[in-house]
Amino acid sequence: MIEQAKILTTHNLALLAGQVGVTPPSGWSALARGAFATTCRLAARIHGNPRPLTTTKDMAYTWRQVLFYLSMATADERDAVLGQFDDDVAQYPDHARGRLAPVLAGLRLVRDGGDLGPGGGPVDGGARRLVGWAPDGRHWLLA
Repeated sequence: MIEQAKILTTHNLALLAGQVGVTPPSGWSALARGAFATTCRLAARIHGNPRPLTTTKDMAYTWRQVLFYLSMATADERDAVLGQFDDDVAQYPDHARGRLAPVLAGLRLVRDGGDLGPGGGPVDGGARRLVGWAPDGRHWLLA
């Protein structure tokens, strides 16, 4: 429940952008790309990491930022940024791309009106929700 609340509020960014009306000079799509670059770097650090769960949680934090920034962008900006994400991911090693593929598939599924369901996946070709915890103690990113 706490994780879902964090996804909705992204640590109070929604309050700043909504009620206060803060708008970044570079635009929401630029912030989404920057946060996604951090998500990608963290995905690459999981492989061989002696403490991968901490990195996985950090990756989920940055992913929440990506989702928030995309939600603030226009539909055309979102589509353009999603196309750029594929190019961004291509720069990383196979193990990082493999971890990011289900997350991006999940984002596209939801964008197109689909649902990841209550458990977060995998559904529809492996699409998954990225959260920083695992109910059974073993995060799918670490499998």
